Amino acid sequence: MKDQRAGHLVGSIPGDDTAAVMRGAAQRLGGRLRMLPDGETGERRNWIVHVIESLRNHPDLEILRQGDWSDYEQATRLKVRRGHRLRGDTMDFGYVASFEESFPIFNLVREESGQSELDFMVGIPGDLDMALFALGPIAAFRNRKAFADTTVNAITGIHRQAGSAVVFQIEIPAELVFVAQMPGPLRPAMAAFGYALMIVPTCSPCSALVMLPGVSPFTIWISLTCLALAIRSRTRASTGSVARSIASSSAAPMRPMSSGALPSPAG
Repeated sequence: MKDQRAGHLVGSIPGDDTAAVMRGAAQRLGGRLRMLPDGETGERRNWIVHVIESLRNHPDLEILRQGDWSDYEQATRLKVRRGHRLRGDTMDFGYVASFEESFPIFNLVREESGQSELDFMVGIPGDLDMALFALGPIAAFRNRKAFADTTVNAITGIHRQAGSAVVFQIEIPAELVFVAQMPGPLRPAMAAFGYALMIVPTCSPCSALVMLPGVSPFTIWISLTCLALAIRSRTRASTGSVARSIASSSAAPMRPMSSGALPSPAG
C-alpha cells in the first residue's frame, strides 16, 4: 500500500468562523494534515488588506493614495510623514491577537480529532511584501527594517506562548514573482543566494519552526534589480504593476539559521 499523501492548506479557507473551518478541515483531511491553519476568516480573508488599512491611523504614516482594493493597482498607498521615522516597535500587524484568538480553538479541535501530532500553522506575510504593498518600491527598501522588526516581534511573541506547537509559514509572493520572471535556468541560482538576506527567519527565535515556499528568493540581486526598476519606472512616469498571480507548488519546513500564490485583494 502506498503512503498516504499529505495535505497542506494555504491562505484563507471559506467558512463561517475559525471553529467551523478548523473542524471541517480536520474532518475532511484527517491524518493527511500535519499542520492546521485557522482559515484566516473575517477581516483577514483578504490577506494583508486589513493590516495596511489599519496603518492609516499610525502617527508616523499618512495616506499617499486612497484605493478601493478592487485590484493591486487600486491599493491604498501610504507614506512616512515628513520629519518622522518609522520604527518596528510602534507598529502592530495584529498577528499575535489573531493567534491568541485561534489557538485555544485549535487545541480543542486537535483534542476532538485525536490528532495529537497536529501542529498549528500561522501564516506570516513577509516583511518586504508588507513594505512593498504599504509604501511602494522605493520607500519599501528605505523602511524595510521597521516592517522586519514588527514581523519578528510578532513571531517571537507567538512562539513565546506556543513553542514548538506552532509552525510559521512565511508568505513571500512578491519575491516569488521576481524569481519566476527570471529565465528558467537562472531561477535556482538566483533563489539560492537568498539565504543571506532572509531577515525574518534568521532573526526569529532559534527554536521557532519557520517554513518558506519551495525556495528562498530574498537575494541581493533581486533587491538591487527591484530598486533599479522602480527608479527607472518613476523616471519614465510609468505606474507599473506587480504580476497578479503565481503558483508555488511546495513548501518545506526549515529552522532559522540563528536557531504562493499571489493572493487576491478581493478574496
